[in-house]
Amino acid sequence: MSFKAEFKLEKLKFKHDSIEDFYTLRCCGVSNHLWLLRLLFALYALAILIHSAVAFHTQYWAIFLTQWGHVVSTIYLCTGSALSIYYTFQKSNIIVSNKADFELSSPVTDMHDKVVFREISVSNMVPKKVCFFWLVANMSYVIGGLIIILYWGFVHQDHFLDGADAEFANINLHGVVYGLVVIDFLLSGIPIRILHGVYPVLFGLTYGVFSAIFTLSTKRAIYPVLKWHTHAIQALIFSLMALGVVIVVQIFFYGAHRLKRRVRSRTMTMP
Repeated sequence: MSFKAEFKLEKLKFKHDSIEDFYTLRCCGVSNHLWLLRLLFALYALAILIHSAVAFHTQYWAIFLTQWGHVVSTIYLCTGSALSIYYTFQKSNIIVSNKADFELSSPVTDMHDKVVFREISVSNMVPKKVCFFWLVANMSYVIGGLIIILYWGFVHQDHFLDGADAEFANINLHGVVYGLVVIDFLLSGIPIRILHGVYPVLFGLTYGVFSAIFTLSTKRAIYPVLKWHTHAIQALIFSLMALGVVIVVQIFFYGAHRLKRRVRSRTMTMP
């Protein structure tokens, strides 16, 4: 598929020819244990979410972009775990869809010589639950990357947490959990579309508006670089720069996805 084709409006939709890319491992010749990894990742992300809420000791826990992004990442890992378990452990290994857009193909033999059925798409539209997961996945990759760049590049010297839990929380919220998200991206075959970058952009715009309203109403800046009440132009410029980073990260993951597919196709064709 050409790069120009990625900019067709049709690419805004969530169409893909196989939902197996969303719930199975796509590396190392293994295809049925992603559910376990995702379950472990999801439990860890949930634990960090609870820990950060407890460690913050303030009603303002939810105003930070870090927390917004971490919630998205946790939803992504939990939803991915649920989908992988759902599709992996269906009875008789037959994937049944409630959508007329899908039908069962003829039986095929997997790497363990076990007869299974694969779900193929007639209209390339995936089920709604998979669409939601796809949306959250893309948001998690891009918003998480944005948070890592902004935090370690601009605000990591400003301590928002005090006490012994500060370092542990910061490392996990601004590194470890996103590392789990990236590992999941590398192991799965979730497709990346350039035009899907519009969704994290909307997410970023929503947070920008929220931060402006919060700061103007409380006269308290969420971040030193977002002082809307005293340095509105600076805050606006920084916000626009952040949206630019979102676009760059989206393109980066698109390229990483294409590279991953190419490497996998070459690996599969090797004798």
